[in-house]
Amino acid sequence: MQAATTVVTPCYNDWKSLAALLPALEAALPEGPLELLIVNDNPFGPASQPLTSERFQRIRVLTLTRNLGHQRAIAMGLTFLAGEEPATVLVMDADGEDRPEDAARLLEAAREHGSDVLVFAQRTRRSESLLFRLGYFFYRNLYGMLTGNSIRMGNFSVIPGPLLAKIAALPEIWTHYAAGIQRTGVPYIHIPTRRGKRLDGVSNMNTTALVTHGLSAVSVHSDRVGVRLLLVSQVFIGVVFALMMTVVGVKFCTTLAIPGWATSAFGLTLILLTQLIITSFFFVFFVLGSRSHQNFVPARDFQHYLSEVVVWKE
Repeated sequence: MQAATTVVTPCYNDWKSLAALLPALEAALPEGPLELLIVNDNPFGPASQPLTSERFQRIRVLTLTRNLGHQRAIAMGLTFLAGEEPATVLVMDADGEDRPEDAARLLEAAREHGSDVLVFAQRTRRSESLLFRLGYFFYRNLYGMLTGNSIRMGNFSVIPGPLLAKIAALPEIWTHYAAGIQRTGVPYIHIPTRRGKRLDGVSNMNTTALVTHGLSAVSVHSDRVGVRLLLVSQVFIGVVFALMMTVVGVKFCTTLAIPGWATSAFGLTLILLTQLIITSFFFVFFVLGSRSHQNFVPARDFQHYLSEVVVWKE
């Protein structure tokens, strides 16, 4: 029997969008057995009637014990599937912003590149407001400066079945799925796509959630960020020390110093130098702490947040 392609989608009260998305997925995805795993990230929210589908042979709902957020809901779904050996896993949102026709393109690219490469959707054009796109532009540049990497991919992706168990064992995906894949060096490629529009309602992602999401991606590279900031602080220490020596030189080697000026300037630079040294020590201990911290490993610890598995279609 041919192994199925499993669609994993986190859902936070997006049941109406998901019901509208299923027929489009049925029409767009290539021939072959299909399964759907819905990760219900709001166990205390409004319940949904069981969804039906002609092409999806099995539909299950993975209910969590509490709201974990978008990224951890994805990690829960991937970890749950890791022991079932699906042929392919398609990760996409339930609201329709990940277009079914692009999902078909991702699956086709995954078949072409074999079982050891992930395929991510790269956003070439976004559908959000101008303010959001401006904020996203600054976020991508900040991410690049702090981590040394460029990120233009989200959750929309295809994972070959043989890689799933390895990915489920990565602590980094518990914080941010895409950044975790990038951080750990798992091979992946990009396929250019356009972002679609929501099929129903409005997004639950407010400004606070978006900022938290961006910071989560940066935090995956915390040791690298700490080292980069440490190096920057060392440069500033060198500049401030040079300024201090300049003040001393002007005071004792020239006649240009104004009475009282050298003492004030030296004192201010000394205070600044002390603060920079303290900051440097902070970054040192931050990097060391991040290296020795005991991480949450999804494959080992995910049972703590698994409430129940409901089968809507078998």
